[in-house]
Amino acid sequence: MQLHVSKKGLAAFRRRALRRYPKEYLETLWGCANADGSISIVEFCPVEIEEASEDAVETSDEDAGQYGIRDGPLTQLGTIHTHPDGMDCAPSEEDWADVEESRELIMGILLIQKIKTRLRTWTKFYFARALCSVVTK
Repeated sequence: MQLHVSKKGLAAFRRRALRRYPKEYLETLWGCANADGSISIVEFCPVEIEEASEDAVETSDEDAGQYGIRDGPLTQLGTIHTHPDGMDCAPSEEDWADVEESRELIMGILLIQKIKTRLRTWTKFYFARALCSVVTK
């Protein structure tokens, strides 16, 4: 399955996430299914965060990550969150449990690592326990 991701939206999420480093950060992913069977992520939307630490984030938005909620032509597809100072972009078992509970279609992970004095990032998206083929536009 091919996933089209808004380059502008991803860059804005990255900026917001880096401002919150070293705490974990989460946003919802909004988009649509395309006629060719691919999926497009059009918007990255911040959610109200109650509590965040270096390895967890709690939101007060009960709908965060609930796949299928519609807002006009867009559907909430899932969430993207950070792994500050993680080893890789691989989802943890807790990440997969959250995805299954909320029935998310797409999960994104932004790995943030501090190398010397610079913050470096890598992003991966997952679809139903599989790595997506990503095209940024």
